[in-house]
Amino acid sequence: MSFRRKHKDNFFVKMYLYTEYCAFRVVTVFLLSLDVRTALKMGALLGNIVSKIDKTHTKRTYKHLRMAYKNELSEEKIRAIAKGVYEHFGQVFAEILFFRRRIRKYTWHKYLSYENEIYLKESLAKNKGVILVGGHMGNWEISGCILMLCGYKVASIARPLDNPYVDKFLNSFRTQTGQNIIEKWGAMKGTLRALRDNQIIGMLVDQDARKNGIFVDFFGLPSSTLPIPAQLALKYKAVVLPFNSYRVKKNEIKYVLSFYPPLDVKPTDNFENDVRDLTQQVASSMEKTIRMHPDQWLWMHRRWKTKPGSENRDPGTGMNDDNHFTNSKLSRPV
Repeated sequence: MSFRRKHKDNFFVKMYLYTEYCAFRVVTVFLLSLDVRTALKMGALLGNIVSKIDKTHTKRTYKHLRMAYKNELSEEKIRAIAKGVYEHFGQVFAEILFFRRRIRKYTWHKYLSYENEIYLKESLAKNKGVILVGGHMGNWEISGCILMLCGYKVASIARPLDNPYVDKFLNSFRTQTGQNIIEKWGAMKGTLRALRDNQIIGMLVDQDARKNGIFVDFFGLPSSTLPIPAQLALKYKAVVLPFNSYRVKKNEIKYVLSFYPPLDVKPTDNFENDVRDLTQQVASSMEKTIRMHPDQWLWMHRRWKTKPGSENRDPGTGMNDDNHFTNSKLSRPV
């Protein structure tokens, strides 16, 4: 848990958080006063400004691209992708603000189209629940919103933002179509309930899982990855379905929501190895989609912060009622 969330009831921290929220609201009001295309252009401009000001994250973005692609890309290409990343997420911020005004049951098709929706329908037909696994790529927020508008029942597991005022504002967008938001900490009961009801569980599992992860290969590097989708699939026979959304038109809210074949779940007598194998499939599927659209993934995140054998890994990615949905809670299949 971050310092700001941990001490959010402290008067001075609370004042800082509220001031931050007010600045955020000023920007949102300004963007909403514009037409969509102009707002998205401004979002891209804001992203570029942030990349110039926030040198730490910009340098980290360059570093991670070099680590992942090694000698595959020139320095010029790496910097071009990094610039695209900041522009893209600046536009994502802007377009999320327009969800409430623009996206309705009879207008969603103007903003998003499905690709391979049959995989989702076939997975739900098994009546075991579906775990959608993806990452912070494209616009993951629009995916849950439109799935709900199309009649699918969706529960998304999300980590609360460090600023509770901004978090409440964002969740108002997420829940306007009926989407169920399950907080990451203490999420086990809600997750299992949703699977029993044959709902879709959305999990973004592309971030460093710290001490709660297991190490699998991601871009040729050992990466601490959350094993929960694999554990749930093996224990409760839920379907693990990779997905991603990606922008197809710059300066417009135009996305494709793509589904991929369900991951191959083949239980053996070795549950630990089964979890590792399935978690590797999850990581490999994410790497494949990121390589298709590298300028739409969150490269500034410290994905490879946790190292194998590290003794100082931080907690915080678990889901059970005791704050951590650890491996031991799902150590054996039923």
